[in-house]
Amino acid sequence: APEPVDAEGMELTDPSEMENHVVLAGYGRVGHAVARILTGEEVEILVLDRDPDKVHQAREDGLKAYVGDAARTEILELTGLARAVQFIVTVDDTNRARDMVRCARALHSDIEIFARAHDGDHATRLVEAGAGHVVPEAVESGLQMAGMSLECFGYDTETVRDLLARVRDEEYRQA
Repeated sequence: APEPVDAEGMELTDPSEMENHVVLAGYGRVGHAVARILTGEEVEILVLDRDPDKVHQAREDGLKAYVGDAARTEILELTGLARAVQFIVTVDDTNRARDMVRCARALHSDIEIFARAHDGDHATRLVEAGAGHVVPEAVESGLQMAGMSLECFGYDTETVRDLLARVRDEEYRQA
């Protein structure tokens, strides 16, 4: 069978080649902040986004990134989600985020799922869909998700706090 390809015609990485990685759904401002911190700590990430321009940007940033809908079972299976340690949803569309969480939870009952929420009601819906960690909006959500992710990898709280403070300062200077 031919290798699966995305909208730009690039072959997806064989999922059997990836394990203990993070699948990141969305590469906007929040997704970029998460990826920047995790890759800086040598966490392997696979990015999914429906926008070819964002996928192109992620690839320019040195990431494995593919055009795809993270709310579709067959797409998440191609990411090697079954062997991933975390699924992080950073998209701002509330219904799509819920659908992504639900789909990932159905495929991998034990995976750590982090999701960006707009408000309390949205956070409740994400938890009900299967998210274990729900984070508030904007750049702070990217910083907090990355910090929680690093703590799940065994980083101590002080190291994470110092790293996030440094990156937060850099992010706000660029804003």
